[in-house]
Amino acid sequence: MVTLMLIVFVLGYIMIAFEHVTHINKATFALLMCGLLWAIYALGVNDPAITHEVISERLITALGDTCEIVIFLIGAMTIVELIDKYGGFGLIINRIHAKNKRGMMWILTFVAFFMSSILDNMTTTIIMVMMLRRMISDVKERWLFACIIVIAANSGGAWSPIGDITTIMLWMKNYVSSVDLVVNLIIPCIVSVVIPTFIGTRMIKPAPMEPICADNERIGYHINEHLPKLSRAILICGVGGLLFVPIFKAATGLPPYMGILISLSILWLITELVVRRYKLDGKMEGRISQALKSIDMPTI
Repeated sequence: MVTLMLIVFVLGYIMIAFEHVTHINKATFALLMCGLLWAIYALGVNDPAITHEVISERLITALGDTCEIVIFLIGAMTIVELIDKYGGFGLIINRIHAKNKRGMMWILTFVAFFMSSILDNMTTTIIMVMMLRRMISDVKERWLFACIIVIAANSGGAWSPIGDITTIMLWMKNYVSSVDLVVNLIIPCIVSVVIPTFIGTRMIKPAPMEPICADNERIGYHINEHLPKLSRAILICGVGGLLFVPIFKAATGLPPYMGILISLSILWLITELVVRRYKLDGKMEGRISQALKSIDMPTI
């Protein structure tokens, strides 16, 4: 039984790793591997003390641990999606300026680094790459900027308890504390960003910045006069809701997913009032229920 389970496990992870070759979403093989492993375990147990009831209890325990992470990620990614739909990230993007490309690389690196400590790495990278498309016209230079941003986003997520799926899992299982994580990893993570960024700046010319899009072009919605005010409000509420989670866990001792559910519910109430106040129905996807449709469920 154990040998068969190991074979299924290894084959499943190989198929997950080769997603870009098979062009089949890795969630397909992850779910299949999960079902097969539990089925083999249930059918192959010879110990009479391990009954189907015992196996069911173990499955519920394992599923409960997994669901904590799933619920947390759904809540966090919905909040991030809502901020994006209201153009909150566009406010950040439109306030980034530099005299030359080397200066811009340093600015983008640290924006990605600290943004990724709150958001997930993929979201941060996508947002920053969207910025590059309107700031850097040379394709090769854009590749270089993108490489540094990917490094910065990964390093930024590593020192924060809510910045990366891996740290979220460790933090939620109480294997690490939020304070120890920050104290022990913030310096190494900064170093892991500064060195490649310094190398990257040596590989580009200190030419002045020449945006290839109009300054008033925004990433986000372009619909009404209330948008800047709404974008700012939702950005503050969303980031505040994410930062509330570690504080909630430290204060109450309850699992982080309870904190994210509170933050999500408060944002849900705020956006319902906003949609009603500004009559946004039909003009923008301003509700949590609509943001939920856009999150990356296969990754979750």
